[in-house]
Amino acid sequence: LLVTKLEGTLGGALGLGDAVFPSLWVTLARQFDVHVTSRQEGQEKPTFTGNRIPLFTASMIGYILGCLACDLVPVISTTGVPALVYIVPFMVLSTLGAAAPGEGGGELEAFWNFKPSDDEPTKFP
Repeated sequence: LLVTKLEGTLGGALGLGDAVFPSLWVTLARQFDVHVTSRQEGQEKPTFTGNRIPLFTASMIGYILGCLACDLVPVISTTGVPALVYIVPFMVLSTLGAAAPGEGGGELEAFWNFKPSDDEPTKFP
């Protein structure tokens, strides 16, 4: 748990909802994108065609929207709510929403069943 201090006053605390869970989700999305890209450049025929939104990008957009929701909700409501309530659902929905379009569910089934392995490339292009 990390407590921020801005201009001499204590701010909000950063915890699992702000950093740990989102970083795990973004890492999974990025590994899936690298997996799909390496399949397209390798010997196997690409599984997904057309203009695809990288799931990493979609998850980061969800993170930004979740952070904005965390900032706006206390203005509307008088009570504070943990960031986990906003950030993680925004990230999951935006990522799954980006994976869903297309014929036969797009990448959604492949992303849902994706298991990163040690054989996969870990370097990012």
